[in-house]
Amino acid sequence: MTTTTAVELIPRNILFGNPDKASPQVSPDGTRMAYLAPVNNVLNVWVGTIGKDDYLPVTQDTERGVRFYAWAADNQHILYLQDAGGNENWRLYATNLESGQTRDLTPFENVQARILKRDKHFPNELLVGLNKDNPQAHDVYHLDLASGELSLVTKNPGNIVDWVTDADFKVRGAMTMDGSGNAELLVRENEQAEWVKLLTWGSEDNQTSGPVGFTLDGQSIYLQDSRDVNAGRLVKMAIATGEITVIAEDPQYDVANVVTHPDTREIQAVAFDKDRLEWKVLTIPSKPTLTTCADCTGATSPSAVATTLTPPGSSLITSITVPFLTMPMTAKHAPLLSSLTINLI
Repeated sequence: MTTTTAVELIPRNILFGNPDKASPQVSPDGTRMAYLAPVNNVLNVWVGTIGKDDYLPVTQDTERGVRFYAWAADNQHILYLQDAGGNENWRLYATNLESGQTRDLTPFENVQARILKRDKHFPNELLVGLNKDNPQAHDVYHLDLASGELSLVTKNPGNIVDWVTDADFKVRGAMTMDGSGNAELLVRENEQAEWVKLLTWGSEDNQTSGPVGFTLDGQSIYLQDSRDVNAGRLVKMAIATGEITVIAEDPQYDVANVVTHPDTREIQAVAFDKDRLEWKVLTIPSKPTLTTCADCTGATSPSAVATTLTPPGSSLITSITVPFLTMPMTAKHAPLLSSLTINLI
C-alpha cells in the first residue's frame, strides 16, 4: 500500500502575480530613480529621489499595467508604451514629472510605435518607428518631445531591420535582411543622400555581426563582425576605404556587449559571452583603480557605472561592474563581484 502526503500548492499569484518592485532605472542626471510597482494591483511607474523615501506613482494606468518604460534624456519625462487589450498596437506616452500630465504622442489606430533612438545631446527629441503606411514596415519619424510634432525622416522599403544614427542624431546607417538570411549594411552621407551598400553578412554570420555605431566624426563605423573568423569581434571600419581595425576579439567567444562613451563615442569596454560574462576595459587612466559595488550606489548597468566612475576631466572609465544586477548597488552587493571577471588591457 502506497501512501501519499498532500503537498500544498504554490498560490498562483506567487508565480504569476505582480512583483513588489521591478525594472529600476536611474535618471540621466543621476538624481532620481524610477521603477515599476503596483497601484491597486496594476503596474505603474514610480519615481523618487535617490537616497530619500519619497517615491510616488507618476503614471495612472488602470487596465493592463505598464511593462515598458524609459527616461527621456531631458530628465523631465517618463516614456512608456501601452497597447489596448493585448493587440500589440503600442502607443507611446510621455508623462511630465512636473505637471503630472500624460500625453499620447502617437494617437493612431492600428499603428504600432517603437522607440528607436534617444540621445543625451538631443534631450527634447526622439526617433520613433511607426507602421502607419505599411503594417509590415516601420518608417522612422522624428518626434519633438515638447510639441509632440512628428515628421517623417526616412521610409522603410520593407527589408530594414535596424537603423544607425550618427553623432548629429541623423539616420545614416541601416541593416537589411533578405529571405535567405543574408544581411546588408547600408550607409549614406546624409539623410538626403542615396543608400550605398557597405558590406554583406551571410546567413552564417548575421547572428554574430551587426552595426554598433558611428565614430564621432562620422567617417568610420564600429561593427561586431564574424566574417572569416571563428567568433564575432569588435572592429572599426573606415567607410571611404573599407579598411578594418580590430578593437577587441576572442578566438572562441563572441562579443556580447559594448560600452561607448556618450560624448566621444569611443569604445570603453567590451563584454565577451563566456561561461560568465567577461568584460575587458579598453581605456584606463594612468593609475587605474578597480572599484567595488560599495562605490556604485544607484548604478544598475555597465553604462551607468561608466558614468558614475568617469574621473573629472577624463573620458576614461576605471571599472565595470556586474551587468545583470537589477537593483541599486550598495556595500552589501560587493561579494557579487566574485561572479565577474574584469580584464584591464
